[in-house]
Amino acid sequence: MNRAAFLIPLSISLVFGQNKTTPSALQKKQQAIEVGVHVGKHQMGETFKQWLAILDIDLAKSCPPHPDDPEYYRRPYRIGLDSNFKVAEDRSAICLQLMPFQDTGNGETGDFNDKFSSSPVPDPYLVRWTFANGKLSVYSLVYVKSDMQEHIGFLTDAYGPPATHKFMDYQNAYGAAWKRLEVSWRTADGGAITLSELSEFDKAGQFMVIFVSGDEVRKETAEADEKKKANPYAKY
Repeated sequence: MNRAAFLIPLSISLVFGQNKTTPSALQKKQQAIEVGVHVGKHQMGETFKQWLAILDIDLAKSCPPHPDDPEYYRRPYRIGLDSNFKVAEDRSAICLQLMPFQDTGNGETGDFNDKFSSSPVPDPYLVRWTFANGKLSVYSLVYVKSDMQEHIGFLTDAYGPPATHKFMDYQNAYGAAWKRLEVSWRTADGGAITLSELSEFDKAGQFMVIFVSGDEVRKETAEADEKKKANPYAKY
């Protein structure tokens, strides 16, 4: 899964799992199975409305209808002298990014956190929320300064031992070769969590964490199966 298009930095602190007692690995795994794919207060598969409520975002209040233009928040941000352009200085990032797919239930957006601008290099550095059919399907984060092994520990604490732990081989046109770590977890509802060290040669130790809902995993699996069936040379 290639999720390389990230746009908006943020500064948040994630705690993937905290327990007052110290449960066994089996108990942790059972807890993760029962809960499914989650991160912080969010549950993968939650509705767009639930997502807004958790982040305390009120679109009706933040983005009141424009008296003369019902599509005011649904068009790209444009400022110009042409009379067909709307001067949009009062349109916040929340309105511009969330209103266009509020009706369709599909879209991708960054995180909205008032604190991100106070830190020049926040970590996680980049984030992406993806919605499909009105539900949270993918949540991706990129870390550039954090301890990768510590985050593997956080995820293991929340989801139990990983399902896979492997190194991916890479090589460039000049013959240089290197390896990057990839660790994944699965839940009984079909959801997936993957921590992948960034593949670029100069980004060792930087990593991405991707949370995927069970519905999205099943959708991507079905699409991959259809592509195989369409290829007369593919084995399936």
